Amino acid sequence: MSATLRAEMFSKYYFNCPLIHIEGKMYPVQTRFLEDVLEKLRFFNFTDNNLQQRNLPKWKRHTKKFKNQEKTNYEFIEFIEPHIRAMKNHYSRQVLEVLKNPESEKINLDLIEALIFNISENEAPGAILVFLTGYDLISKLHTQLKKSRHYIDYKYQIYPLHSMMPGIDQKNIFRLPPNGVRKIILSTNIAETSITIDDVVYVIDSGKL
Repeated sequence: MSATLRAEMFSKYYFNCPLIHIEGKMYPVQTRFLEDVLEKLRFFNFTDNNLQQRNLPKWKRHTKKFKNQEKTNYEFIEFIEPHIRAMKNHYSRQVLEVLKNPESEKINLDLIEALIFNISENEAPGAILVFLTGYDLISKLHTQLKKSRHYIDYKYQIYPLHSMMPGIDQKNIFRLPPNGVRKIILSTNIAETSITIDDVVYVIDSGKL
């Protein structure tokens, strides 16, 4: 299967073998962006860059690394300002302030944890698929979720999913959990490009490759 395959050419190569067209099934999708999540969870726990810079020793403010970071922050704020102005009447002041902080663009495991448990406690049944950038972050979030005060062993099944994972362990991911148990899959983009998990209803995308 391929979205870009030239089926007729492929058929011709195989001595004009027949083509069979199978209609796909479409599902309704609701999209929520970072600002929606911040507003819903009232999550504003991001590092304050301005405070960090004020607390830096004076000599560090003259280093090339600091000046480059300052330039990057300025460019980010300049880029995001028109978007912030357009959202002014739709989100709280706290959310808009967070969005102006370059730290909001980084993967925040505390925010992902809060969102996972919020979905688990307030939304309809269905597996949660979380896209992360690699094994290190998957491992960190896995450990963090297990240690969370919200985690109850008999209410959750948490599975890491990445290319280094043995095939036997991957099979467990496709099993439907018992009633009342929420399945949570922490994955790289292998879950987008290589496999399909039928019972996924919620997707949390960190927005990074």
